[in-house]
Amino acid sequence: MNGKEAMKRLKISRTKLYFYIQNGELIPENPHTFRMEGEYRIPDEQVEALYEKLYPGGITTKEAAAYIGCKPAVIYQAIKNQKLTTHKAEGNYYIEEDEKLEMFKETYRQKLGVEKKTSHYNKQNRTYLFQSYVHRSNGELARIMSIKGDEGYALDAYGERISVTQLLLNYYPCSPYHLGKSTTRKGKVTFRFVKPTHIRSLTYTFIETLVVIVGLKQVRIEEIGTEIEVTCKPFIFRQGEENHDLAELAKRSLVSGKVVQQNNEFAFFSTDKEISLSIDEDQYEALRIKAATWGMTVEEYIVRNLNLIER
Repeated sequence: MNGKEAMKRLKISRTKLYFYIQNGELIPENPHTFRMEGEYRIPDEQVEALYEKLYPGGITTKEAAAYIGCKPAVIYQAIKNQKLTTHKAEGNYYIEEDEKLEMFKETYRQKLGVEKKTSHYNKQNRTYLFQSYVHRSNGELARIMSIKGDEGYALDAYGERISVTQLLLNYYPCSPYHLGKSTTRKGKVTFRFVKPTHIRSLTYTFIETLVVIVGLKQVRIEEIGTEIEVTCKPFIFRQGEENHDLAELAKRSLVSGKVVQQNNEFAFFSTDKEISLSIDEDQYEALRIKAATWGMTVEEYIVRNLNLIER
């Protein structure tokens, strides 16, 4: 790809592109003729390798703090004490969504005396909220409505309760338990639905379809009063004749993000915006120190101050 394409892919400025070339991390195919050609030509595999280095998998310190329910300073202290699995790129930490993170969350909440927040999926029995099941003998449908430990239950089409234990013995899942992989996609998309009164509702079918597409780790399902709020990473929904109604429901229920349709594909994007700027090393270090006093990354510190200016 050429230099402009590499800059777009890596989300960097031309100054930064030249830095990586001079540093040997990007080696142009035309170092002696690029001026004549008007642009560098850089091997795709080098650009992708640098992309993986700059944007490793995992969540940001801000996202980790929101997930744990603490201040970013607590996350930085946990990183310093090696209690979390991290990667560092361009001065920022990225935290793996693994057992260490879950253990730290539980320990932190126990320390504060906070009741552990119920997740929308259960790793132990491989179930998740609103997952549908079919009876092995008579083919009747049931759907999980709660996964709160021993209190978890499903409802059948007649509104009768079924314990999760009995459900797993006598029913099989209609959709797989799919955790998915961590993604570097930025931002989020949010949907809000009125909680259905019947287990065959299209809303529940959409939630299951979303889990299959992006995985449970990239979805958050919350019941808020009489509504269900579903937040996930940006994704692409491929429409067929059998799921036309699902696509229309998703478009109507979108409350954060935007949708772009092309042929039979609906791309749901975040409306969060990213900017890229270049500053000298001394300026960056000064920002980093100020940000650290607030327990923030440089980016979080800049956003905070922009919000103060708006007020």
